[in-house]
Amino acid sequence: MNQSSQVLFLSLLLKVQCCIVYVINLLEFYLVRGIACLLIPLFFIDATKSFATNIIRTVFSYFVKVLVTVAMCFFALNMLCTSCVDMVSEDMGAVLWILYYVYIILLAFTLVKNSGKVASTVLSGSPS
Repeated sequence: MNQSSQVLFLSLLLKVQCCIVYVINLLEFYLVRGIACLLIPLFFIDATKSFATNIIRTVFSYFVKVLVTVAMCFFALNMLCTSCVDMVSEDMGAVLWILYYVYIILLAFTLVKNSGKVASTVLSGSPS
């Protein structure tokens, strides 16, 4: 494999990672939302009102997690596309572009992988 095919392989892995993280977060959200919809009648009984309130808070937390994950995935893909446009429009050495591109891919991969931690930081207000 030459260097350009290795970089393309890394960018493909980044795109696959974005899709996996997105699908996992959506599945978690739909599971929690489904359980919350089943337990909404508990909100009208005084003895279980606190339990139903916690379920609603949990659904909101997962919704924020999905929003942050989508934002991080789009940010990572935007970084990837911008670096590709820069690579085509500017003239630099091939080795420097490959290093720059690999750095962007690794940075974007780290952002996507830690999007859940960023969401919990947004919700709690304390750094994780």
